[in-house]
Amino acid sequence: MFSKHKLLLFAFSLQSAKFIPSQSGNKIIDKLKFLSIIPVMKSFVFSTLIFIFIFSHSANAQQIIWLKDYKEAVKIAKDGGKPIILDFTASWCKPCRKMDSEFWTRADVIEISKDFVCVKVDYDNEKTLVDKYGVRAIPTVVMTDSWGLGLNFHRGFAASAGKDIIEKLSFVPKNFSEIKDAGNLIETDKNNIAALSKIAEFYQQRKFYFQSNEFYSRLLKLENSPQQRENLMLNIGFNNLRVGLTDDAKNIFDKFQKEFPKSPQLDMAIYGTLLVFERKNQFQDAQKMFDQLKTKFPKSSLIPQAEQILPQSKSQNK
Repeated sequence: MFSKHKLLLFAFSLQSAKFIPSQSGNKIIDKLKFLSIIPVMKSFVFSTLIFIFIFSHSANAQQIIWLKDYKEAVKIAKDGGKPIILDFTASWCKPCRKMDSEFWTRADVIEISKDFVCVKVDYDNEKTLVDKYGVRAIPTVVMTDSWGLGLNFHRGFAASAGKDIIEKLSFVPKNFSEIKDAGNLIETDKNNIAALSKIAEFYQQRKFYFQSNEFYSRLLKLENSPQQRENLMLNIGFNNLRVGLTDDAKNIFDKFQKEFPKSPQLDMAIYGTLLVFERKNQFQDAQKMFDQLKTKFPKSSLIPQAEQILPQSKSQNK
């Protein structure tokens, strides 16, 4: 629809081209004059309509294109290798309206949104999605990969929230084409080892350790090769450490030591357990693991790193 300003501009163009009768009273001359300005009037009208179209198109281009159909969004995301933004909202939600007017209209937000497929999700009517993503309050913004796997989220909105949301949006990978085939494959073959491995490594390299472990854990249930199981356990353990899940990390390192007591990679499991104790401020236990590391693997490249973590052990080693 045209704004009031555009309609006034349109009316003015017509008014400026209107016919003014001559003072001579000669109707023939007046008619000829009128006919002579018709092309001018047409030119004004055409130019004005072109201006309105361009102006309107430009205005629409400077806003986020929101979809309402989640399945359609996932299809578009998978085809284009893009991540997805899910904005959970409702008509009665005042913070949601504030977010619409103050955040989603920002030029920097509009620009970054071009890398996503954006979806408005009705909190009242899309209970399946609400439950799937654990949304308990709105507004909630969920960022997912091309297949709808949650990567990050932000709950609530206030004037100070904009920077945090932008940081989270910026951290999300913008191109999933590298795992497009693998992601599509596990939808029909959920136990495809090659596809699961590729996705797990993709997320680990981009520091999405929770998501990486989801796929590594699935692989661990499928793998029978001792070498592959060792690598999977170590990856899971260190990913758990990176996200602060120290108890989970210790459990997997303990499992590694029981399952592979003679593994040449055992020093990594011992080192991982040392890190767990150090993070939990259990320094005596950490020291015991350090002593075990030196005794069993005196040439391990991990010893210098452990010495940096446990300064007291470094002084005892002199």
